[in-house]
Amino acid sequence: MEAVGSDSIGSSTHSAEGGSLRTVHGYRIIGLRFWAVLSDQTGQDRRSDRRRFLDRCSGAAAGRASDETLGTAGVCCQSAIAARVLTTSPNDGYTLFFAASSVLLVLPEIQKNLAADISTIVPIAFVGETPMAIAVSAKTPARSLAELFVLSKNIAGGLNCAVSTRGGLSHLSAEALREASQSDLALVNYPGTAQALADVIADRVPVIVDSISALIGPASSGQIRILAIASPSRLKIFPDIPAAAETLPGFEATAWFALAAPAGTDADIIRKTTVDVNAVLQDPALAKRFEEIGTFTPRMNSAEVKDFIDAQKVRWTSIVQKFGI
Repeated sequence: MEAVGSDSIGSSTHSAEGGSLRTVHGYRIIGLRFWAVLSDQTGQDRRSDRRRFLDRCSGAAAGRASDETLGTAGVCCQSAIAARVLTTSPNDGYTLFFAASSVLLVLPEIQKNLAADISTIVPIAFVGETPMAIAVSAKTPARSLAELFVLSKNIAGGLNCAVSTRGGLSHLSAEALREASQSDLALVNYPGTAQALADVIADRVPVIVDSISALIGPASSGQIRILAIASPSRLKIFPDIPAAAETLPGFEATAWFALAAPAGTDADIIRKTTVDVNAVLQDPALAKRFEEIGTFTPRMNSAEVKDFIDAQKVRWTSIVQKFGI
């Protein structure tokens, strides 16, 4: 099994390593093929966690198919290229797309000349979701969302708010937050989370909106302060962090990941892959690691994944169109 994945929408610098392809007993054997954005888009820990998941999926496929499928997973961190690889690949189950939510939701809206037709991609398995969070630099005086909103209106020009990747869930969530709260937040786009966090930690930018999995590490070390998590209620693993809905009733924003296949992939391949992915996600060590960084893995079959994504498209496409992202 070969997997292609994505972390960002806007980056365009890449490298390719490996890429061996050979045949054993008449079957295609795909060795490691690793494509990566040269800049740090998501942070080493999160890239390692995703890599660990993809390697487990490849191991599950190898275990199921015996000598039919061997090898490990490759990663392409640039969304448009990853989508193009998928849509031009055979629909034989050997190539899957590890897609970030923003790719399936808004990439076609913000890249009108996209080479890949994302509407043809078939979501087959839900990997996990992580709520977005709102945090401030250690020196920013606000101690709650309500205080942050007041502070934004009391400072001439408002408060700068760091968001990572134009059109990503960080950006969309910040736009939704600004609208729901009627606060004076000026969004500052960064190429990725690492760059955005660096400026918030250094207090060059006072506010950041990103996933809880990205923010919990620097928050635990006191470098930033998380004011709220954009989930319907407080998370059991972080009970002291308020839910944004406590201040803004109904406010919710979640980033997520799913595996997708090319159009026309056989239903039996989809079913088996979904079984493999769900089996991997039940691994205690992997589940524990995901929970530690605020990533949750609800079980879904392929039809449920499609319904979930369709509902998400309705919400976030309206944000893209309303704010001209």
